[in-house]
Amino acid sequence: MRPSTLAEAVERIRAGGSRDEALAEFVDSFMLAPDAAARFATIDQEPVRTEDDRLNALVGAMAEYLAKQYRLAKIPPWAAASWRCLDEPWPSRIPLAQYLHRRASPASRSKPFAGHRAGAFRMIIAIDGPAASGKGTLGKRLAAHFGLRHLDTGLLYRAVAKALNDAGHYLEDRDSAVAAARALDPSQFDEKALKGHAIGEAASIVSAIPEVRAALLAFQRDFAAAPPGAVLDGRDIGTVICPDADVKIFVVAAPQERARRRAAELRDAGRRADEALILADILRRDERDRSRAIAPLKPAPDAHELDTTHLNVDAAVAAAIALVERTIKR
Repeated sequence: MRPSTLAEAVERIRAGGSRDEALAEFVDSFMLAPDAAARFATIDQEPVRTEDDRLNALVGAMAEYLAKQYRLAKIPPWAAASWRCLDEPWPSRIPLAQYLHRRASPASRSKPFAGHRAGAFRMIIAIDGPAASGKGTLGKRLAAHFGLRHLDTGLLYRAVAKALNDAGHYLEDRDSAVAAARALDPSQFDEKALKGHAIGEAASIVSAIPEVRAALLAFQRDFAAAPPGAVLDGRDIGTVICPDADVKIFVVAAPQERARRRAAELRDAGRRADEALILADILRRDERDRSRAIAPLKPAPDAHELDTTHLNVDAAVAAAIALVERTIKR
């Protein structure tokens, strides 16, 4: 039976059970808890102190990490006891499992902490950037490479815009826009229909409505938080949606190159493309996204810039993978 609390997980370990399995299963219970109060209840009770000092420090670090990472009301007081603390705090940008593995004694390094292997601890990669910078392709490829889920958050706003258009509402109709955002079912998205130019223009308008962004905020954060983690791409992932993401990438490319790429995509799809008009549209969208009052397009202070102007898709993906791996190993 899966331990429902951290204290129960420690009891299983004291009874001779596998440390890695017990802790990984506990984290599953934590993640399956329906709300913040229920999650806090899984770490509120102090586990019995064991003779293994490293285990005592580990369970305290886990409780602190989970409380901070999932924005619970407080950190359990017991987790602050001296025997519950690691010798050094781990940087918040590094998944706890990887930090603990790196801090382990040489004898235990051949056996990684199971939480990361089993997907109990999640990794979030935030990708932001302007239109046609290549962030969507990077997001999909990074998710596939690291075994994470992927969310193109721009599709959420495109879906809201399409719903308004289909219902005959003005894009500036806040009440209708919020209602459409709350009623979204991503499993029913027709990505091809949502990728049209007109829908993209409409989405840029809808995304500037604060109430719409608020309505979609919880969905995006819940998607990111669920194991094993996710790659999210958009305009404000690293700054607003997932400010504590493990890795943040801000993708850029020269406007002329972005226009060339977009024109090539349209031509490959058998559609006409005027590169000059596309460039003008890109510049207009850039200005609108950068100057909006709520969640403007800008890199997070700790984001890594990736300029793809002179990189093809494979080279850009390779650069992004290397960037992620360097960051999580720090």
